[in-house]
Amino acid sequence: MIEANPHIKRIWLQSGGGWVNQGWWLYKLIRDNEMDTFARDCWSACTLAFIGGKNRTLDFYGTGLGFHKVSRDGDITANSISAQGKWHRAYKNAGVKKWFLKKMFDASPYNMWHPTRNELIDAGVVTQQP
Repeated sequence: MIEANPHIKRIWLQSGGGWVNQGWWLYKLIRDNEMDTFARDCWSACTLAFIGGKNRTLDFYGTGLGFHKVSRDGDITANSISAQGKWHRAYKNAGVKKWFLKKMFDASPYNMWHPTRNELIDAGVVTQQP
């Protein structure tokens, strides 16, 4: 769909999360096509797709972004530890600051971290205002 519509350069994201692999493939699709991301209520694996954006904007409405360490059904397994390394590199390559990554990967899947708008901007997660 993106190849057939090369003029599309911005994607709207709104999701309660999902599977690590789907978040990773969306991240790559968005990054490789140099798309901008715009999000409202984007949690868990959705945030990986969001960080793939060239320019990243958070809507003023909604609950914002929600982060936690990578898990599989709430358990930390070898597969999720490997995935967490990929996520860490993706966020670091997007310019996200170390202090943010630490807080993000300390957050339990059962107690998602919802940083403030100022934290997201200061950390380099959000790069543009709406």
